Amino acid sequence: MVIKPALFAAFGALLLSGPAAAFDDLDATLQSLKDAQSKNDIAAVKKLATEVYAIAGKTIAEPEPQAADEKADWTKQVAYARSITEDAAYVVYAVAAQAKPADTVDLMAMLESLNPKSQYLDEGYESYFYALRQLKQDAKIVPIAEKALTNFPNNADLLAELAASALAKNQADRALGFARRLIAAFQRDKPEWLSEDDWERRKGALLGAGYYIAGVVTGSKGLYLESNTDLRAALPLIKGNQAMMGPALFYLGLDNYQLGKMTNNKKQVLEGASFSQQAAQVPGAYQQQAYHNYLTIKDEAGRMR
Repeated sequence: MVIKPALFAAFGALLLSGPAAAFDDLDATLQSLKDAQSKNDIAAVKKLATEVYAIAGKTIAEPEPQAADEKADWTKQVAYARSITEDAAYVVYAVAAQAKPADTVDLMAMLESLNPKSQYLDEGYESYFYALRQLKQDAKIVPIAEKALTNFPNNADLLAELAASALAKNQADRALGFARRLIAAFQRDKPEWLSEDDWERRKGALLGAGYYIAGVVTGSKGLYLESNTDLRAALPLIKGNQAMMGPALFYLGLDNYQLGKMTNNKKQVLEGASFSQQAAQVPGAYQQQAYHNYLTIKDEAGRMR
């Protein structure tokens, strides 16, 4: 669910004492942009959104006057111009969200160029990246995410992409850093623009990835307690994802075996055997080693008192 910003066009003239003609042009261009949105005229949306930013940009770029009375008018004019650019950004985002993948990519890239700090980019990276994948342009995602993170340091979609990319490249510390930030992103309040259902869906997918990556990395580093905590949190969120379940169960097996040995806790060692047995049932790179671990751990547990 998207919350659209309040429009000021209906009463903008009452707020402004500046050059009325410029704002008449701005209001008229914004209205044309909305008309293009209603007709799903993507070419017109691109053209008119660019014009809105060009017209508004002239006002925003005006230097602040020194006189107090002029400064008050200038402040209103700049605020109004900025509000219109966000209205235009919303239109671009809304059209992009419903467009074919190629148009989605073009519109979101244009919005990045026009307004790289727009709240609608913050909302739109999920659909942006999905469209890039549909177009087989996955290689563009990480560079886009790296650049965008400067403006949106807590954006879960960006952090998830960067964490997964770092893990795939065996950049353990980088992957762990992004995973920890991804987990932290869900400790905050739900953004207003997300419905409860969408928030829970995103938490399931992205938070699960964060816990999984953190747990696998810490497990590979021998940080068994951290890994065990993260991967136990990941399990219910990644259920059904075989690519994640195999490694997660494998490291849970190692974690609990090692922690059980350290504390002479036979029950936890047996839990490590159980996780290893489960991992051995998941096809993938960890399957054979997991089965070997299961036999070894079970044998060791049998000799424990």
